[in-house]
Amino acid sequence: MLKLVTIFSIFTFSVFADYQSVATSLNGSSSHVDGPNCWNGALYAVGVLKTKRFMHPDEWLLHLKNHCEEVESPLAGDVGRLYHPDDGEVHGFVHLNTENIFAKHGESLQHGYQIMSYAEMLKQYGKTRDCRIRGDDSPECHHLLKYYRCDSEESFPVEVTNINELLEELVFSAETKWRYKENCEGEIFKKREEVIDEITQEVKKWRSSVNNSDYNSSLTKALLESYSQQIYNVEVSQRNFRCVDRAKKKRAIKALRDEMRPLRDLFK
Repeated sequence: MLKLVTIFSIFTFSVFADYQSVATSLNGSSSHVDGPNCWNGALYAVGVLKTKRFMHPDEWLLHLKNHCEEVESPLAGDVGRLYHPDDGEVHGFVHLNTENIFAKHGESLQHGYQIMSYAEMLKQYGKTRDCRIRGDDSPECHHLLKYYRCDSEESFPVEVTNINELLEELVFSAETKWRYKENCEGEIFKKREEVIDEITQEVKKWRSSVNNSDYNSSLTKALLESYSQQIYNVEVSQRNFRCVDRAKKKRAIKALRDEMRPLRDLFK
């Protein structure tokens, strides 16, 4: 029995030990569109999720509940959660060792993925904003910290998997990265439109099948909130393109929003 447990432990570690290579490969990098954030970054690094994008805090909490178990003392590769008991979620990260963590710091493209010290991370996220401004170090100023050990990957419907992959392509691919003086006739804008149109088709297929699906409705609602914010960030990024027909910047995004709206209405 001991041998079996040992083999199982090694197998589990081998599946979810890739956080080290993820942290190393992403360190110092970022998306080229705002969106991908700390909660997604932590769950991506430990293998619960397979793609990078914006994540709503409700989705973050559901993944922790479904695929992770709270632990008292963290081991390398465990997920850290900073939160306020009244105001909600603050930050998510991966515990690397007693000195360092890995995280995506905020959703802005200017604040990318970083390996950083606990001291630096807690300086930014350890206390409430008001207490940081006042220099107050009272116990009630500090955010609460919990750790989770994750041991399984989220299984999405095929349409959701495709949407996740397409969103990652939209905000990370070199083919969709805006460059100075790019316009609506260039290959970058055309590629963006192509990817957005593909997402629209996947949303349409997802909506047509959702009534026959037993997929978790709470997670579906949270996913739609996550997607809505990521799509908004893409829409803001589209404003950088120079277009003679200014309405063209929004054509593909508008069609996607129109397709998502009735789906979101189902889960209000």
